[in-house]
Amino acid sequence: MSAQLDELGGISGLIVDAASDTTLWLQAAHSAEEEAHVRAMQGRLLGLDRIITRRMERRGSPEDDRQWSETVAEVLSLLEKAREVRGNIVGKGLARLADHLPKGLPGSKVPLVTQAAAPPTQAGGRGIAPAAPKPYRVPAPVRPVSTALTSFTLSSREPKPMQIPQGFPAYFPNELKARTAVILAEAVRKFPDRKQMPELCEYVISEMTPIFCEAVQRGTLRADLALSESGGMGDLLHWLLVHNDDGPKSSGFSSLSDQAYRIEQEARKSEEWLYLARAIADAEGKRKTSAETLYGPVLTGVGPSKPKIGLNLERSLFATRDSWISRAAPKRDNRGSRPRGDKPSEGFSHSPDYRSVTIRGKAHTLTARQAQIIEILHKAHVDGNPDVSTAHILETLETERSRWQDTFRTNPKAKSALIKGGARRGTLRLNL
Repeated sequence: MSAQLDELGGISGLIVDAASDTTLWLQAAHSAEEEAHVRAMQGRLLGLDRIITRRMERRGSPEDDRQWSETVAEVLSLLEKAREVRGNIVGKGLARLADHLPKGLPGSKVPLVTQAAAPPTQAGGRGIAPAAPKPYRVPAPVRPVSTALTSFTLSSREPKPMQIPQGFPAYFPNELKARTAVILAEAVRKFPDRKQMPELCEYVISEMTPIFCEAVQRGTLRADLALSESGGMGDLLHWLLVHNDDGPKSSGFSSLSDQAYRIEQEARKSEEWLYLARAIADAEGKRKTSAETLYGPVLTGVGPSKPKIGLNLERSLFATRDSWISRAAPKRDNRGSRPRGDKPSEGFSHSPDYRSVTIRGKAHTLTARQAQIIEILHKAHVDGNPDVSTAHILETLETERSRWQDTFRTNPKAKSALIKGGARRGTLRLNL
């Protein structure tokens, strides 16, 4: 019996993970047909969860076996239809569903016990046949089961507004608070519904990347703390989830529900988080290079060979500012034009990191990942070979398993204004 309960518990966990992925899929749906398939699949998963719950509590009925088989077939059919519309399956939980969801309900039916029949009585020398045995069900103790699927993932239908918590985490750097407050306000305007929490986390990570990098390069924030939960991006991310988490806590020692915890883990595995980590490492390298350029290599030994550095670092920085800027500035021709090799594009301009671009007088603000794509297309346009394959773009961004359109999911206006299809299928070019 314990083995059967373990098997049922494993299936229940599989259904919970799949149902969580349907919520994420609905937020990323591109068409009404895709959304209809996913919503129908979400309802069938709820039905499967109810059957599993009854079986674990020994309240099953003979109809459960038939209903299970029919519902599983419907779920897999809807999953395939949604995959065909979108081109891929959203979430690892749904991807595992087709291979691991059993077609038949495990375990035997609820046992029936027959009452003992009374011995036959004699009347007039004839035996009277005993009455037919009357079956009855054996009562069983009710076992507690997880209600995470029905109480948080599926039953929470009404949208709840996203909240910006008051203040900041305890160890968050003071110098970053003003700019961070602006980013959070813009994030809540873009993603006002709490069901959009995964997209909001990715947006905040992307927008905070240049701010953390600047602090690391200036030396006001240690690189090892920029990603941590001690005043870094991890701290800010956890703080946002705690204040927008309505799900039930799995234990008294956790500050997040299971659903919010999964969102946090997915955010830490996202492309935006990986880009942030690389950018922090680059900023730390630039900081060390700048320090060595100004003062030479710093030795760690003691004795007369140890270089002496002035006590007033700020005064030294200002003293060498002009020479440092002159070395870093690009060379210009005699007419004061743009640097050689960078031909101006008519109707298009951009900031140094492409996070802010203007095309035909219309300005657009981009995330770090969106800026990378526009930079690739713009350089190809300047070189005179405007068409770039989407495979090359995804390989450059190290996101071969994703679609380039997903990068502009939160900024469709910029996508339509800046990008158009190339001369051949599977290529893109800047919309110039």
